[in-house]
Amino acid sequence: MIVNAQCHRSFLDHSCVQVALYDDRLEVSSPGTLYGGLTMEEAMGGRSKIRNRAVAEVFSRMELIEEWGTGIQRILKRAREYGLPTPEFLEIGGTFRVNLYRKTDKEPIKKADKKPIKKADKKPLYLQRQREVLSYIQVHGSISNKEARELLGLAESTTKRFLKQMADEGILKEQGEKKSRVYLKNI
Repeated sequence: MIVNAQCHRSFLDHSCVQVALYDDRLEVSSPGTLYGGLTMEEAMGGRSKIRNRAVAEVFSRMELIEEWGTGIQRILKRAREYGLPTPEFLEIGGTFRVNLYRKTDKEPIKKADKKPIKKADKKPLYLQRQREVLSYIQVHGSISNKEARELLGLAESTTKRFLKQMADEGILKEQGEKKSRVYLKNI
């Protein structure tokens, strides 16, 4: 949502992309309305007009976006994958806002319930994920981002970072470019 907001924001408006977290929802607001006469119906159907071509090109090269015009569809898909209510897409006073709601059966988060995750707490989970990936590679010979995402139950961008980190640590080696990239055990 944040990447999409930054990609399509109006730089003529000097305000920033704003992220607000409430008990019941996450709001991401982007300066500017839909660009180039695009209607909300067209945007919901996957049509897009690039306001910031250079930003979109850089985000594409960084693999933060896959294709132009897929942002709203990907937000809707992720909400469905996590069993969340359908997000709202709104144009409000020169701003484009996306509201992503919590599951309705969840209680609001209370300050007392929040517990910071210490780095030491993350290590066992990281090692467990490494073992799962290496076991998969042992059986199948390699693993793609999609296969790792399904195996680990992570978001696409998180899976990419995780596999890249394993490659940077010398545990895996990368083979192929972008969408055809697979990871092999580094011998």
